[in-house]
Amino acid sequence: VKRPADTRGILDWPWIQSRRTFSNNSYWDPCYMNFGALKVINDDILAAGATVPEHEHREYNIYGYVVDGPCEHRDNLGNRTRVPSGAVQRMVSGQGIRHTESNPSPQPIRYLQIWFRAQEKNTAPGYSWCQIDRPVNQFISVSDLLPMDTDAGLYTANIQGSASFTTQPGRRYYVYIVKGSGTINGETYQ
Repeated sequence: VKRPADTRGILDWPWIQSRRTFSNNSYWDPCYMNFGALKVINDDILAAGATVPEHEHREYNIYGYVVDGPCEHRDNLGNRTRVPSGAVQRMVSGQGIRHTESNPSPQPIRYLQIWFRAQEKNTAPGYSWCQIDRPVNQFISVSDLLPMDTDAGLYTANIQGSASFTTQPGRRYYVYIVKGSGTINGETYQ
């Protein structure tokens, strides 16, 4: 199913602009509820100096890809980290984690929030992050570097030409193009 970027839900507040791929909180479309364990892809632009108000999550593996940063993460576990562009952070929300994300820079930043439903319930919350090198035309498994407890995988790639990805029978795949455009099985996506 092709989902053009301009058909996503929109949250537009003075401090954040968010494009929502699946129904969640302020965006509701029964045609776009989730994709298996994948519950949320929010493409967010946070205004200069802005802070997302502290809030809580439970029972999700939440990945944050900092497209253009830095993004400052704080949580009730005592983590306070400035995450640079190109890095990915992961929160295992489990029994509950409270956090906030801030833009410490004088210009807007962009990051993706990608949520997967947790397979195991009532686990201890946790946080980690890593910088990910993206060799040209190679897929890197983010979920190998920052594991999740869900039967899913998360990959990233810097495609400048062509690359291939081997799919497995019986699995479903969701492709999200962060920048630029691409051709997948003969069809163009942006």
